Amino acid sequence: MFTSCGAAVSRQPLYNETAETTDIDVDTVENSDFRLTLDRTNYGVRLTSLSTGEAWGTTPGNDEDETEYDELGMPVTKHPQAESAVKVTYRNAESRTEDILLSYSDAVQDGNVSVEKIDNGFKAEYRFENVGIMIPVEYELLKDSVRISVDPTKIEEKENRVVSVYLAPFWTSAENDAPDSYLFVPSGSGTLIDVKTRSAGGLGWSGQVYGTDGTIEREIISTESKEIRLPVYGVKNGSSASFAVIESGEESAFIDTNAGSSQIGYSYVCARFQLRGYTNHIAKFFGASQSASMLYSAPMITRRISVLFYPLSGENANYSGMARTYRDYLDKEYGKAEKVNEKSLNVEFLGGKMITKSFLGIPYKTLSPLTTLKETEETVRELNKTLENDFQIQLAGYTDTGVDVGKVGGGFSLNRRLGSNKELKSLADFCKNNGIDAYMDYETVKFSKSGGGFSVGRDAAFNVGELKAVLYDYDIAAKSKDKDSAYYLLSPAKLTAAGEKLIKKVGNSPLSGISLATLSNTSYSDYKNKESTEYYSKSGMTDKAAEIFKAVAGSGKKLLSSDANLYAAVLSDAVVNTPICSSRDYSYTADIPFYAMVMKGRVPLYCANINMLSDAEDTLLHAMEGGMGIGYTVIEKWNNSLIDSQNIRFYNCVYSDIKNSITENAAKVSELLNKADGSAIKSHRILAGGVRETVFENGTTVYVNYGDTAAETPHGEVKAHNYLVLEKLS
Repeated sequence: MFTSCGAAVSRQPLYNETAETTDIDVDTVENSDFRLTLDRTNYGVRLTSLSTGEAWGTTPGNDEDETEYDELGMPVTKHPQAESAVKVTYRNAESRTEDILLSYSDAVQDGNVSVEKIDNGFKAEYRFENVGIMIPVEYELLKDSVRISVDPTKIEEKENRVVSVYLAPFWTSAENDAPDSYLFVPSGSGTLIDVKTRSAGGLGWSGQVYGTDGTIEREIISTESKEIRLPVYGVKNGSSASFAVIESGEESAFIDTNAGSSQIGYSYVCARFQLRGYTNHIAKFFGASQSASMLYSAPMITRRISVLFYPLSGENANYSGMARTYRDYLDKEYGKAEKVNEKSLNVEFLGGKMITKSFLGIPYKTLSPLTTLKETEETVRELNKTLENDFQIQLAGYTDTGVDVGKVGGGFSLNRRLGSNKELKSLADFCKNNGIDAYMDYETVKFSKSGGGFSVGRDAAFNVGELKAVLYDYDIAAKSKDKDSAYYLLSPAKLTAAGEKLIKKVGNSPLSGISLATLSNTSYSDYKNKESTEYYSKSGMTDKAAEIFKAVAGSGKKLLSSDANLYAAVLSDAVVNTPICSSRDYSYTADIPFYAMVMKGRVPLYCANINMLSDAEDTLLHAMEGGMGIGYTVIEKWNNSLIDSQNIRFYNCVYSDIKNSITENAAKVSELLNKADGSAIKSHRILAGGVRETVFENGTTVYVNYGDTAAETPHGEVKAHNYLVLEKLS
């Protein structure tokens, strides 16, 4: 049931069976704008605006709501989940199943809650007597928000083990069928979920913040999902809204939703913190039979988990207000961004690919050059004649084993079959003299070969089952692993060494920048070290990755990220493959460009590479909607061996076939970027007929029509699958 039972890490404090409940006389805390009140009905809290009287809290609805009665004349009460400030999942020691605890029905109603006063708030200890678990939660009133947090090292247990904790799951909720209401979820670019009643259980969805943990075993993958890159969520509830920022422990969090459950009566989105890491251990037997079982780590993470809840009202009570609130938060945490230098186009050049050849009937692997450095420079020179410096380039697969996973960092050196250092300098000089940023990508996370001071046997990350975590590329059509593509993840503890080696080896590279694509969008655990839980349940991974980004930036090189998690995006000089859609789960209602609404104006953004997607027309429209540059992946020559590759980066990418498309679409985007002039997005609206309106802070407005017919806007007609850019509207 739990692994690592003999680990040196200390276990949780033992549940105190003799503890007496305590209470306090004071039940309010105030500042100049808000009052935080302890609600003794359910031992949650309620936040009230002193100027408007609007209220938000751990339990939905207002204290002044009139009691409702059912058809038999009995008072209608809220579902126990909606009355609970905390929800806990735990592993039952007897049944070996995962069960749920609700603070209201399993602690409050039994009188098992202790409360004490803390600075600017309250601390409540929810004691689940029947299972021997205690969860201590702190509620703090800040200037413009409420912080709700738990110190995992203070959680008490007996035989049963806490698996995860939900903090204030119904703070961000809305009553089913409430008008002008929706849930906001940061899946990919961002999406909205309506709150209409759907079924008894409703529609649920869950996603890991900063992406799925690579150490969790997966036998198949059926779709390519869009990961959560921003640790935020929210709800619009009529004339008010709530916006949540996961402040600490975000890498160990999931964002869960349940929409339209008639049993609960409310739709909600919330943060669930995975305090004990896990894997779906897959055991294989004779033939094709196999069995999956859940394995959890014995110790839990020690990093404090906390969420900030921001009350929004008036013109801020929508997802545009949430984006503005988050931008303000990032300004405080990371400093205000300087005006960005946006380009219209990012061109990703693919250098080489490992292929299988045969000599005297003996197969062997060799690198097939797809784009040499000399060919790369020729293409850059040709593009520059048309685009006049309005682009940047990214070189991927020019090291060791090309785009395939090999040594850490690809050996941190050029593959000689793709060019020489002299040719690299020639390319770099041309780019520098023409104001073109050039980035070389280095794979510092995935590796399949030992070398350069890193060993597959010694330095790979381990899963909960005390085995090296093995990952594969997946054949989407067959829904199965590509057995020949096995690779590993470098232990987070070794990332610092990889970063130091990177700076030492390529710090003097003539290119202006370094790309750390995988490191910018990958977050994972490591359970090899039994002396510390530092990287359990992904805890500490974000700090480690940010450390590498800061070190590289400190070396004087520019940084490029891809589909970047927040901690990478805010430290980068450009972000490519910016998400333009969500995972498109069946519970979603409408996608929004929330990622761009937050990051536009802070860092140059480039949308997913147009030629890699099935609908290039819509991809261009998404770029216009989010005020982003566009991207293309190119190679110089085709190799028929690429037909069998699971790597979709080789789709429709021969430069000679798509060069006209590149220059034409870049010119379209350039018009908008020049008018927006680096401005952030002020607001975004979904209009009728598939039309979206984006307003930039300098007044530039763009209307995008995804519909099949022409549509009218307040400023003119937009043709089907087209856009309209208007400069500096008031």
